Amino acid sequence: MQSHENTANEELRARIAHHALERFIAEGYSRVRTDDLAAELGISKKTIYRVFRDKKDLLQEAVRRHTDRVEQDLVEKFDNDTGGFPEKVSVLFGIVERYIVPIQSIFVADLLRSAPEVWQRIEEYRREHVLSRLEGLIRRGIEEGYLRPDLRPDIFVGLLAQFVQKVVTPQTIMSFGVSFADLFQFVRTVFFVGSLTDSGRAVWEAFDENQ
Repeated sequence: MQSHENTANEELRARIAHHALERFIAEGYSRVRTDDLAAELGISKKTIYRVFRDKKDLLQEAVRRHTDRVEQDLVEKFDNDTGGFPEKVSVLFGIVERYIVPIQSIFVADLLRSAPEVWQRIEEYRREHVLSRLEGLIRRGIEEGYLRPDLRPDIFVGLLAQFVQKVVTPQTIMSFGVSFADLFQFVRTVFFVGSLTDSGRAVWEAFDENQ
């Protein structure tokens, strides 16, 4: 009986967290009311607070589940041994476009203001799990002849991380009136095109044509 109740609570938590994150990403964390979430889910506000301590707990759980899904995709699709450098680039960009690009600037700006510790956790995940994989991918690209042999993977990824941290921010997005998708495309162009060999550039152009 206890096991069935735990399963039901877990399913409820997952359902609430998934819906809440979609709303938070689109509209901003502080702008979404738990009353509205409850109404949209067909449950009571009391039910939400039965499985979550408060709205901040709901946010933290929603973000944790989001990063868990990113990690699962990275493990299943990127960490496997199939495919060379072009395929790995396609997979990595696909994961970024699926999980990162849809995030709206209003959500990030709201996190920095209302829940900076949650944004810090996202930054730590990006650094420890995404950028580390990217450095391995850069090394593979050099070994397979797609990237210039004089490229330093550690410097490349370090500069990219600094660029993302300093430039790909809510303030930049809002001041220039661009989206995460726009900045993502800009980062791809600035950091990768100049690092490609002739054969690598041909693969890059073919990848872009197929998008």
